Amino acid sequence: MLASVISAVECPHCGRVAIEDSYYKTNEFYLYCLRCGYNYIKSFSTSGERVEYKEEIWSGHGIFHLAKKDGQTKTILLNCEINTDIFEGFRVEFLDESANQEESYLVSYKDKVFTTHFGNPPVYFHLSFQERKEQLRLKYGYDESE
Repeated sequence: MLASVISAVECPHCGRVAIEDSYYKTNEFYLYCLRCGYNYIKSFSTSGERVEYKEEIWSGHGIFHLAKKDGQTKTILLNCEINTDIFEGFRVEFLDESANQEESYLVSYKDKVFTTHFGNPPVYFHLSFQERKEQLRLKYGYDESE
């Protein structure tokens, strides 16, 4: 079993809450934002004395989140701008009778602006990392001085 350390961090692309996932035993590192779609992968591998380094970055153009009535979910980070074909594909999935439209959404991100095309992103979706951190601190009574 691979062990990882997961934490919430500020997204370097949009300033919202991103997820940092570090697999310290394999030197793999992932950073992805479920707001703007930014995602970053860094990995190292060794072959004898040679170390190979791989890094991939996608700036993020938004997110499609589909919740189904049976509880299943699917989240797609958009690595390109939404065009007509992409939009129509997501719209068909969103309008399917198996979709829970109250919890599904398509949001694009361009020039530091989020645009909701359809659906309902969570109420905390647009909060900055610091605003969300403060909101959770107040809710759960976390004191950073402890």
